[in-house]
Amino acid sequence: MSKRSQPQDKPEVLIVGAGLAGLGCAQALLQRGIKSLILEAKDRVGGRVFSERQPLYSPPIEYGAEYLHGVNKNLMDLLGQRPFVDVQDTHLYFSDGKLQEKKDFWERFEKYTSLLNKNLKEDRSVSEFFKAQGKKIPPEWREILFAYVEGFHAANADLMGEKALASAEQSEEEELNGQGLFRILEGNSFLLTKLQENLDIRLQNRVSRIQRLKDRTEVIALTPKGPQAHMVRFVVLTVPLGVLKNENPLSHIEVSPPIPEIPQALESLHMGHIQRISFVFKERFWETLSTTPISFIHLDAHYYFPTWWTQSPVRSPVLVAWQGGPKAEEMSAWTKEQRVQAALKTLSAFSKKSVRFLRDRIESVHTHNWSHDPFVLGAYSYTGISRGRRHDFRKPFADYLWIAGEATAKDADQGTMQGALESGYSVAEQIAALL
Repeated sequence: MSKRSQPQDKPEVLIVGAGLAGLGCAQALLQRGIKSLILEAKDRVGGRVFSERQPLYSPPIEYGAEYLHGVNKNLMDLLGQRPFVDVQDTHLYFSDGKLQEKKDFWERFEKYTSLLNKNLKEDRSVSEFFKAQGKKIPPEWREILFAYVEGFHAANADLMGEKALASAEQSEEEELNGQGLFRILEGNSFLLTKLQENLDIRLQNRVSRIQRLKDRTEVIALTPKGPQAHMVRFVVLTVPLGVLKNENPLSHIEVSPPIPEIPQALESLHMGHIQRISFVFKERFWETLSTTPISFIHLDAHYYFPTWWTQSPVRSPVLVAWQGGPKAEEMSAWTKEQRVQAALKTLSAFSKKSVRFLRDRIESVHTHNWSHDPFVLGAYSYTGISRGRRHDFRKPFADYLWIAGEATAKDADQGTMQGALESGYSVAEQIAALL
């Protein structure tokens, strides 16, 4: 511990949201002897990290974040000696009626993404970038890259900025023994166990109002027992970008007096959308579809759910269907059954199994509509067209309020667990310097 040997009795800092950013911020403050209070609107911790253990197999079902992208020291410290596995990064593509592996995929991918310019004088959308390339990018690869923007980044290509995509794709992620994509065998919710140790976390406490009163701040939370007021010095908002930019009556947080710099700082950030369905089947019928190991399967972007993956290298009965971008936002208004039916039609197309065959072999279906969850209102963020210098989220708004979370992370860390965690740690460091 730095300045303080023991945490003070009353919290000086109130953190809104018990996801990775909020928990990380509180834990980093506690290590410096600074007590905080976390208020969480939901009835659980974790935010968009949400694992469901299954009795007969591993890894657990992930409703939100699933993969570790690159090697992040703080995430690895949380894991300690717990087991995690390398994800087999093999990709099969459904074209001409069959599944085929593109052995030169990453070489071609890097060739075309290297055309992105992160130093543009005047930024433009990714859609405009594609148009400007003309014949430099073949039609097949234009389709693959467009699907990648919508699928991996959960973005609308008309809104995402070329500079942001270039910075994300051309930044280096640290690897471990040549591997950069991992899965935690116990599920990502395991990360929450260490992070929440010795913290004061109050669930089902929805913050509705933050009001600055001279040198203190009053935070009003709606609890099962009625409204409750807290007086603190600093506030850290770690709620998702969808909540910050939306005025949904179930999750809107009023800041009084208004801070004009907040909407300005968030203007170029957008909340992406995904639809994800985890199917548990009675048999792993997909293992007969290819002689190569099946990790990821891709289809043309006109399909609903054009990306699928297995739990490889673990041979699990779980097959995940994934749709990102505008189609995912469209499907958020559909019923669960409509989304399941659309996914099964796509699975039927590349597996050559009838929808009836597939339905007969379903053990269970797991999904969460994050876009309609009032405390999320989307999946994860991406950066739009740059209109000027990006706000430095390490600095507070109006000298008392910070915003943290994956949306505030830069480059390839945006939209990731490590981006959320690091943002919380960074804010804690700034606050500790002031206390």
